[in-house]
Amino acid sequence: MKLLSLLMLTACGSSNPGGHPNGKDGTSDGTSDTTDGSDTDVPLVIVEGILVVNEVMSDNESTLQIDADALPDWVELYNPGTDPIPLSEIRIADESGVVWEGQAQGTIPPGGTWVLYADEGTGENHLPFLISSEGETLKVSVGLDVTDQVDIPALPSDVSWQRYPDGDAYWVGTATPTPGANNTAASDSLDPTDLALSNTMIHQIEWTFNAAQFDIINSYDENWGWAEVTIDGIHYAQWDVRLKGSASFDLMDGKPQFKVDVNQYLPEARFRGLKGFKLHNGNVMDPTRTRDYLSYQLARESGLMAPRVGWAELHVNGNYYGIYMMIEDYDNKMIEHAFPGDGDVGAIFEPNEGQGGNPGWGDFCNGNPAFNYEEGPLPPDPLVLGALNSASAACGGAANDNAVAQLWNFVEKDAFLTYMAWENLVNHTDGYKAPNNWRVYVGPDYKVWLVPAGAEWTWDFPPSTWSFGGQLGSWCLQNTGCKRDYAIKVLEMADRVEDLDLETQFQDLTTWLDPVIDADPRSPHSDTTVANARSSTNTRLHDNPDTVRVDVDNTFPGLGASYN
Repeated sequence: MKLLSLLMLTACGSSNPGGHPNGKDGTSDGTSDTTDGSDTDVPLVIVEGILVVNEVMSDNESTLQIDADALPDWVELYNPGTDPIPLSEIRIADESGVVWEGQAQGTIPPGGTWVLYADEGTGENHLPFLISSEGETLKVSVGLDVTDQVDIPALPSDVSWQRYPDGDAYWVGTATPTPGANNTAASDSLDPTDLALSNTMIHQIEWTFNAAQFDIINSYDENWGWAEVTIDGIHYAQWDVRLKGSASFDLMDGKPQFKVDVNQYLPEARFRGLKGFKLHNGNVMDPTRTRDYLSYQLARESGLMAPRVGWAELHVNGNYYGIYMMIEDYDNKMIEHAFPGDGDVGAIFEPNEGQGGNPGWGDFCNGNPAFNYEEGPLPPDPLVLGALNSASAACGGAANDNAVAQLWNFVEKDAFLTYMAWENLVNHTDGYKAPNNWRVYVGPDYKVWLVPAGAEWTWDFPPSTWSFGGQLGSWCLQNTGCKRDYAIKVLEMADRVEDLDLETQFQDLTTWLDPVIDADPRSPHSDTTVANARSSTNTRLHDNPDTVRVDVDNTFPGLGASYN
């Protein structure tokens, strides 16, 4: 199993407030540049306690916006001293020697901050240079005194390099930047999407459609239109939007589901790392608005690729549409998160619809599978398509031991059995057990992975451990060895549900989301329906692990005591 490992960027400088990632002041050889960037052999002397760089953002995609919707990189200065610093006496130089000289009136008071925009612009708050996201050195002077020099490391988008606490010698990377405000403790992850799609916030989204675009999207044809967007105070001139869904489909006079494309209009546009996402309404399958979050979390913690999930409240042309689940798209960003380095080479397929003249639902074990190509390089790698066809051929006959062994040449064994166990524990009624909602991933090793999708209808019924509608799952269960290997994964998954304490997580989410769900004017669910769904979910989270343990013990006596 390959999972993303995020390395926290941290560094502790010397007692000097201008400490650097290498723990030295000045350049690595102990010499320094002059303030205008020219080399000298004179060791850098920093006058401490006057003015320091406090936080830097070198690739701002959605953290700070200024006039004309610009999203500049930025530098925050901090006054750790006891005297105000005249803005007109400040100079900042980048490592190429370009110098900005302050001209603004006023001062930075003791304990105060001042934010400058590194956008090559003009004006009192605009630096005449950019900051490289691959790393940069900045030097600050007040009058004739050099007060700080900072080596900024390479940083991901929307991640800042900050002192914590303010003015301290300790530096850390964080995906929770605070321009113009007190720095906070570093985020647990340096991936902004991990924070945007989490249980830490409910995003505020406002869409404005003109009349023509509103009419375009308000159709059963699922046409793309565009809207002007503000999300969490950041304005975008255009995002592409369309309606989506099947049983949960609704038009704009109801509570529709949406697919959102952030970067179609501006290819470089992102929101907290996202190129796109879906807004699910929970109309049919999830009155609790929590099941996607819980089920996909369990999948990811089990080593599977699965979307990250958050929440948003939506306004459209001034009308409140209530709360939505905000679901990560199946795109190269999601691939990269699960399989670092594979984002531009991995491929995702949607098996829900026939294509190429093959009717019905796509699946394995019955000729070449009829899958839709959802994400990946164009044209598709013939070896990727060959892996799908070979996997399907391997399970096209009897499930004997030789055929099962052959299958693992084309299907990632551990991931497939884990996927089956995940579907069983959450009882994914609308998933591969149907089969209906699921995905397939093939990476550069040309092994097939099954990927969770459509996880709203989960935690609603007891598990059916030995039943799979999906042909590959059903085929595996016809072989004693494959069935036993799957049973071990079922036991591991049961333990993981309890280790993650999903039951308590659900109760905490219910308390947090209840006021927003109750205020949703467009939800079709009555209070009774919501209460019943919550009761059912809580029961299944509590009971399903023990239920599957009994299932396994009845079929493979003693396996539960020995599988570890």
